[in-house]
Amino acid sequence: MLLAVGYFGQNLETQYKNGSNKMTGWARSFITILFLGVVIYFGRAQFSTDFWYDEVMSLEEFILVPIGKTVTDYPAPNNHIFFNLLMNLWCKLWGIESFAQAAGSVFVVRLLPILFALLTIGILQRVETEITKQRGIGLSVFLFAVVPFYNTIGQVRGYGL
Repeated sequence: MLLAVGYFGQNLETQYKNGSNKMTGWARSFITILFLGVVIYFGRAQFSTDFWYDEVMSLEEFILVPIGKTVTDYPAPNNHIFFNLLMNLWCKLWGIESFAQAAGSVFVVRLLPILFALLTIGILQRVETEITKQRGIGLSVFLFAVVPFYNTIGQVRGYGL
């Protein structure tokens, strides 16, 4: 499905550049919203499912602790220090101070990694445009469809950052 959306969007962009079909800004916006809608629709269960064991460990040991502990404690390789610092601040912003509160707000906790993933896709599209000199979403669609990126974007881990 994602490959079809990517091909459809890239094909429309090619038609627009050739002058055979003028794709307006609203059409591009529609394709983007459709693409994000598909991602959200198929990912909604993943984004609100219970935490994995290592996510629980990250939350209890590195995120829902004082900031000083987040940036100085490195007892295990699971501590992605910069990511956990950002997550610590994110949880404080939303008033999440305990694991019980985090377990009740799974989507809010996972929202920041999702935003990082969307930012990554935007940057990847920009790089693709600079390299190929044509606008497309081929690499982003490849990233979602082939690489296990989609499976990890909503997890409370530093992989998406």
